[in-house]
Amino acid sequence: MQKYPKNWEDVESMESDQTIIKQVDKKSTEFKSIEEQFLKTMVNKEVQMIQRIQNPKIWQKFQVEVAQIEKKLKSKGGTRIRYLYHGTSENAPTNIYQSEQGFNGYYSNDGMWGRANYFAAKASYSHDYRHTLPNGSFQMFYARVILGKSKALAPNKALREPPFIEGSTTVRYDSVQGFTKNTDVFMVYSNQKAYPEYLITYREKPLQGARISFNM
Repeated sequence: MQKYPKNWEDVESMESDQTIIKQVDKKSTEFKSIEEQFLKTMVNKEVQMIQRIQNPKIWQKFQVEVAQIEKKLKSKGGTRIRYLYHGTSENAPTNIYQSEQGFNGYYSNDGMWGRANYFAAKASYSHDYRHTLPNGSFQMFYARVILGKSKALAPNKALREPPFIEGSTTVRYDSVQGFTKNTDVFMVYSNQKAYPEYLITYREKPLQGARISFNM
C-alpha cells in the first residue's frame, strides 16, 4: 500500500493527520500537464492556480479501497484509476478537502444516475457545476477516481449502487459509466473510491487591453 504519493511535500508534518495544501509551481511538469488537459475543453479560460490536496486521512481510506478492489479483481492493473473532474456548485471545496470523509454522496442530489459522486472526463462538463468565488474566479476538483469494473448504463435516477455483475447475486460492479452533454461521466457510490487530489482555480480569459485584477 502506497503511504503517500511521491510528489507530496512536507510529509513529516502529516504524521499528526494534518492536511496540507500546496500550490503547484506553474513552471513544473505537474502544473503544465494538468493545465494542458484542462484547457482542451475550456475555451477562453485560463488557469490561475492549482493546489495539491494532501489529506492523509482521506488518502489512507482511498488506499484501503484500492487494495480491496485489487483483491476483488485479482489484478493490480484492474483497478482502473483515472483522473476526472468534479464541480461542487455552492458547496465550498474546503468542506470536502478539509474533512475526514472527502467526497460525500449523501449530500448529492439525485442525478441522472441516482445519488452518487459524479465525475466527468471533460472539464467543460464540470464547469456547469463549478464553484464560484466572490472575486468571480471558478474552482473545480481534478480527482483520482477508482473505476474498477465499470458498467455502462442508461440514466436511472433510482440507482443507489452499481448493479450486480452478470451471473452473480453478491458481487457488484465498482462504478457506473454514462454519457451526457458530449462527455463520458462516471458515478461511484462509495465515498472512498475518489480522492480530491487537485483543486483548479480558473477564470474567464481577460480581453486584450482589459485591466486585470490579481485580487484572490
